[in-house]
Formats: sequence, structure tokens, C-alpha cells
Amino acid sequence: MENLDCFKENLRELMEINNYTVKDISLKTGIKTSTIYAYLNDKHIPDLTRAIKIAEVFNCSLEFLFGFTEDFTPKKYKLASTANDRFKKVLADRKITRYRIHILTKISQNQLCAWFQDKQTPTLISLVTVAKALDCSLDYLAGRDEI
Repeated sequence: MENLDCFKENLRELMEINNYTVKDISLKTGIKTSTIYAYLNDKHIPDLTRAIKIAEVFNCSLEFLFGFTEDFTPKKYKLASTANDRFKKVLADRKITRYRIHILTKISQNQLCAWFQDKQTPTLISLVTVAKALDCSLDYLAGRDEI
């Protein structure tokens, strides 16, 4: 997924601009240095919780971190909701069924149902897919509100 490919470049750039080392990011986020190296070497992408921690270190949006926008204006966010609750809210506000999301995204109905019932948190890849399909902000869908 092309937006996820932007992650490592944007993370590298943010680290360089802020003069942060991998160890600095590790200390600020609680993420192991080996995991951060894996992100930078394109071996893994972060899960939603870790992506939010990284975005918080740089006061940036998930939108910027994953290449949905080139606008890097430092902003503070608060975690106002869970991704599951935001997913439910977006569906209700837009009057869209889980079945319709399944058709638009090809995410399994079982997985969507698990999110809806708070049995599973969406993966970052799934959340990106839903955000694109619904043309909504990844930050909003992840439960982050700008302060």
C-alpha cells in the first residue's frame, strides 16, 4: 500500500529534522530499538498504538506520517476515542452498513463485526483502507482529535 511505504521516509525525515536517534525514539515511545530499525528498513509497519506513539513524539498527524498529506504543521492531538468507537460513529453518521464497508474494502465481514463488537482493534492497514474508502481522516478514524 503506497501510503504505508511513505512511513519509513517520513519517519527518517522527522528524526533528522529533530536530531533524534533511534534510541531517542525508543526512549520517548517505549518501542524497542530493534522494532524501530525494522520500520526504518521497511521490514515492518507499526500497529496503530505504536503509530500513534510515534506521531505524538513529533506532534504530527497520522495523515502526514503515512503520506496522505505533505502538510507538516506541528499539532497536538488527544486520544478522544478508540478506533472501534470511531468506526461505529462514522458508520452511524454516514448511515453506512458494515456490509457496505465490506463491499468497498474487501475486509471480511467477520473482522468488521469483531471491530463493531469491540472484540478486536483494527489493524493499521485495515484502518487506512477504511479511511480511504470513506474519504475520512486517518487520525479521526483512529480516535485522535486535534487540540
